[in-house]
Amino acid sequence: PVVRFSDGHLSQSQIYENVRNVLMSHDAGTIVRDQMVEFAFKISHKVDLRGWTLPRNYKHSLTVPDAKEWAAARAKEFKNFEDHEVWEECIRPDGNVRILPIAEVYDIKFDADGKPTKRKYRICGKGFRQIKGIDYHNCYAPVIHADVLRMCLCIAVELGLGCVQFDFSAAFLHATNDVEMYVECPPGYKPKLKGDVVLRLDKVIYGMKQSAHRFYKLISGDFIKLGFKQSRSSPCLFIKFYGEENRVALLVLHVDDGGYFAKDNQVIEKDLTLLRRKFKLDHEPM
Repeated sequence: PVVRFSDGHLSQSQIYENVRNVLMSHDAGTIVRDQMVEFAFKISHKVDLRGWTLPRNYKHSLTVPDAKEWAAARAKEFKNFEDHEVWEECIRPDGNVRILPIAEVYDIKFDADGKPTKRKYRICGKGFRQIKGIDYHNCYAPVIHADVLRMCLCIAVELGLGCVQFDFSAAFLHATNDVEMYVECPPGYKPKLKGDVVLRLDKVIYGMKQSAHRFYKLISGDFIKLGFKQSRSSPCLFIKFYGEENRVALLVLHVDDGGYFAKDNQVIEKDLTLLRRKFKLDHEPM
């Protein structure tokens, strides 16, 4: 038998016994996945919240003192999904169609004085439930290598390039899904349809295995439309030459964060403005 974290505090001997039982079990993969998710939840709720309560789930969020603030955060996330046309309501399909559950993530951001500045509610997919070939195909998404980033910084110093860092807001919600996929309605969501409603995902969401891959495919294509060429040796490095002096501009990407290096600030602002027509992004000097 495997003692679950929810059964109470585990002694060291129980932990060792659990490990042995898991390794000897035919269902080791499933047990490890489920308990690691539960363990991560326990650890995440031991952080210093400065006296504030972090909701465990939807029902708990209705009982905490700042329930109104959490309701506003939840409504904001639902509106965000609606604006990005992430899902489409439909009646639960007949037959052996997989309907994946949704995970809720609650978080609080604090300022330097310990006062809460923002409550974040995020809807995530349970990627560990996905099956390759059914719920996703490709999940590979490259990131910029540290050595390549250092090289770009050295080039920027040598050539006197301006450096700007930027990040995309709700990045994955822009990328289309490449498989037919259904999820349960999140707790607190009020569908417009009547009946047994589920949601078909037209876009990818955080927590899904293919999300980073789908966003990378999307954003790399947009960088190329701006005149950049993708490096053959480093797929997250994009290069272009512009102007009569054939000046160089470098762009690096790490999931939904990026850096732009160019001599002329006007070039940086122009390209970022073009990206803002499609994405919401923030930028600041590096």
